[in-house]
Amino acid sequence: MADDFGEEVRELLRQITPQRSNELNILTEGVTFRKDENEDGIGFYASSNLKLVRVTMRCQARLWAHCYAYYCMFTEYAVRQSGADSGLSSDQLQVAGDFLEWAVESDIQIRLQGGSGIPVVMKDAPKDAPLPFENINANVVQVGSETIFLNALAFIIHHELAHIQLGHVGVESDLSIQQEYDADATAAEWILGVDVADEFDYLVRHLGVAIALLWFTSLAFREKFVIDSHPPSWKRLLAALEPTVKGEEDAVWGFVVLALTLHFHRYGLSLDTLSEVTHTRATVVEMVETIEQFNAGLGKESE
Repeated sequence: MADDFGEEVRELLRQITPQRSNELNILTEGVTFRKDENEDGIGFYASSNLKLVRVTMRCQARLWAHCYAYYCMFTEYAVRQSGADSGLSSDQLQVAGDFLEWAVESDIQIRLQGGSGIPVVMKDAPKDAPLPFENINANVVQVGSETIFLNALAFIIHHELAHIQLGHVGVESDLSIQQEYDADATAAEWILGVDVADEFDYLVRHLGVAIALLWFTSLAFREKFVIDSHPPSWKRLLAALEPTVKGEEDAVWGFVVLALTLHFHRYGLSLDTLSEVTHTRATVVEMVETIEQFNAGLGKESE
């Protein structure tokens, strides 16, 4: 692992919640941040005893893919509902879909091969997939995606910081699961519990938190959840958002419905089992319940 790069991390976190700069100095005092350039998996990690946070770098390309793809789809849907044109071509939307497909498949491949000792060889990302922060003339969708990406990454880092702040140490079963919920709640409050400048600021903060947990949830369509130290990501998604989303019909719920619908279609889950498909919290709750049932059945056909 490389040397401490704490000031880079602190600058990111200050950028997301500048109102809490003084609090951040206290929160991160004595904490060492180390970047891991070698780990392929989603290997963010905290040690309360060592006051250490490890930030994996290579997986962030897949987080970016989720942010860009979902926001493209969300923008296209929202703008079309108003009768306008998002400015996104069919080719751009296809690239966004391919980019998301690449991200999910890469994470699944890493999970399947990571413990086998066989080197993980991943496909290259789609050649036309955009990179963040490289185009000074980036369009509105690109800039929005970049802002969401930074919020998602900040939530994940704050989740790890929360483990240190709350004094979490290695435990098992129910207590470990509660620690994860507590770390999510603390991180979400840090990102979402501040005054926002406008509706866009409110939206991108919530979408950042949502996508961080949708990233993990997307794997549930292919990989049976068996980790007894963490709660299922689909339950974490609801728990993290519910305290601060403004209402039953908030746009954030609509975003989550659209994102999950992409995966429902991809894996052949029928929306007909839902009582009603609306862009509301009620639909998200039903979709989460469906994911749980679907995930529980993974692998049974081979038993």
